[in-house]
Amino acid sequence: MLKNVIFYHTIQRFEKKKCLETFIFIGVLYAFAL
Repeated sequence: MLKNVIFYHTIQRFEKKKCLETFIFIGVLYAFAL
């Protein structure tokens, strides 16, 4: 469930072309996911 949320937000942020913020966002959420 959580990974789906991460994936969804990743797609949305990628469409806005904020690559750096996306990587940070993924890193933070992934840390909580683990």
